[in-house]
Amino acid sequence: GENGMVKSATLSNGANVECDLVVVGIGARPNVEVFVGQLDTLSAAPGGIKVDGQLRTSDDRVWAIGDVAAFPQTLTGGQIMRQEHVTNCRESAAFAMASVM
Repeated sequence: GENGMVKSATLSNGANVECDLVVVGIGARPNVEVFVGQLDTLSAAPGGIKVDGQLRTSDDRVWAIGDVAAFPQTLTGGQIMRQEHVTNCRESAAFAMASVM
């Protein structure tokens, strides 16, 4: 753009789209400081609140959902990981509610 201002974005198919703002998500680190000392959190990668396979935290009255939940991934032999995607947020909320009920 001109003078450091965005004027357009080039898409992967080569098309240009006029715009005034571009939002880029490059990695994310969950903000868990408020839970330190209350729940098991991970300070090293992948970060987040540690949960079990039912999304329950170290406090059995609390479940964590979405991209803050660090859970054991069965496809990788139980490796603790987070999923940073809106679909995961929606599906983990439904999954947690099913385990609560």
